[in-house]
Formats: sequence, C-alpha cells, structure tokens
Amino acid sequence: MKQKIRKNFPLNELRDNQTLYLNINTTPLIDVLLVLIIMIIITMPIQLHKLDLNVGKESGTELSEEKKTVVIDLKSDDTVSINGEPIGKLREEIRQSLEKMYIDYPGAILELNVDSKTKYSSVVKILSEAVRVGFTSLGLPALNKESK
Repeated sequence: MKQKIRKNFPLNELRDNQTLYLNINTTPLIDVLLVLIIMIIITMPIQLHKLDLNVGKESGTELSEEKKTVVIDLKSDDTVSINGEPIGKLREEIRQSLEKMYIDYPGAILELNVDSKTKYSSVVKILSEAVRVGFTSLGLPALNKESK
C-alpha cells in the first residue's frame, strides 16, 4: 500500500491511478462571447440608420417674422402636400419639392402636420428628406388631451 504524502497544496493528494488535470473549461466563455457577437450584430443596423435631430429650444429668442413657415401635411395614406399643394407619395417627388422650397427659402421653418393613424416610417421618410435637402428647423405641433 502506498502512503499518501501530504504537502502544502491539497491538490497534490492523489489517489493511486489519478492524475492532476488542471485545465480551464472554456465552454461558458465561448457561450458568452457568442451571445455578445449576436447582440452586436442585432444592434449595428440600428446605430447605422439613425437620424440626427437637434430638439432643443433656443434660449431667449423669438421667432422672427423674416422666417417663412412651410407647412407639410402628411395623411394616413402617405400622401404629402406642401403648403396645401399635393405632392404625392414617392420619396423622389417629396425630395424634389423640398429642394425647390429650400432654394426659394433656405431658412424656412418646416411645420409637419401628421394624421393620427400615419405610420412612423412615413414621418421618418419626410424628416430624413428634409434633413438631406438642408432644412435645419422643424416644428411639430403638439395637441393637448383636451383638444382631442
């Protein structure tokens, strides 16, 4: 019978036919890394297709009478009209009309009137085309609960 020799480290106590196995189990690490990679893949398109808008108030300034207001009406069936003139539904038609307005009134304030049942993607389409053309000021009318 072999006698066990005890040293300072308890892992040195081995049975007759056992060997010391000191490896790290990497399976949980790989699982966590795969989850992180999947999360990055999912969130990357959201970060790439964003629309930068400044939604701050100018402190101490009133709207000057020099700035023209351009009213954009967006109906629930995606038809767009600018200052009461029907434009259409296509992105190209909207962009061309906004470019004409920007050439005539580069400092104009856009006022966007949207029906309550309009899709969010339609509103983003109008906003992205307005930013692409060069407009920097946008007004969104707010409704009180009492006015409904």
